[in-house]
Amino acid sequence: MRRVLFLIAISSCLINAAVADVINYGNLVGSKVLFNGISESSSSIPSVAADLFGAPSVDGDMLVFTPKSFEASENGGPGIQTIDSQLSVSLVAKPGYLITGILVNEFGDYTLATPFQGGQAFAAASMNGFASTPSGLFPGNASINATSSTVPGVYGANWNLNVPIQGFAAASNVGFTLDNTLTAAAFSATDSAFIKKKGFKLTISTVAIPEPTSAILMLVCGVAGLPFYRKR
Repeated sequence: MRRVLFLIAISSCLINAAVADVINYGNLVGSKVLFNGISESSSSIPSVAADLFGAPSVDGDMLVFTPKSFEASENGGPGIQTIDSQLSVSLVAKPGYLITGILVNEFGDYTLATPFQGGQAFAAASMNGFASTPSGLFPGNASINATSSTVPGVYGANWNLNVPIQGFAAASNVGFTLDNTLTAAAFSATDSAFIKKKGFKLTISTVAIPEPTSAILMLVCGVAGLPFYRKR
């Protein structure tokens, strides 16, 4: 495990030193929310605007991505590959509504192969996001780590991460930013690791702005009718 952490630390330093290009997906319209300025940048693939998340679509007030090539793999080691991407979007509530929360969900699978005794392979997925509102910054994060056991073999499983970002005062405008990372590491020539993101969803919760009550309407109508009553 120490070797895993050491390699991840080195990989993170290299990623942070890179300059990221940006790909813009534009604006999309949801049922009660506008998704404006959807963009992605990848510091691990800086030479091109890498659309790892892929072009999004909208389902109600859910922003849906179906990644095609958001994956990390390492075949034979010692070695490590880390793929990192940042997603940004400005959330704007339609008239009559306010935004109250964000639920981030992503899922995929991984495979670890250590065919001989003493081998080791590692895979990880992590996401760190936050909402920016007039009342402050509200973070959320989650991660999954998988390490092959000491028994030689091939191990595979699905993974799923859920992050609720909430607790902020209802707002008409919310900025959302997410940092997403996949890591695969192998520690001998016969070891291998693979991890892939297959889906990503951003679900927005809203609340309707309360309309005036019947009592208030009656009061307004009564006040409006006073001049006519006095004239009579």
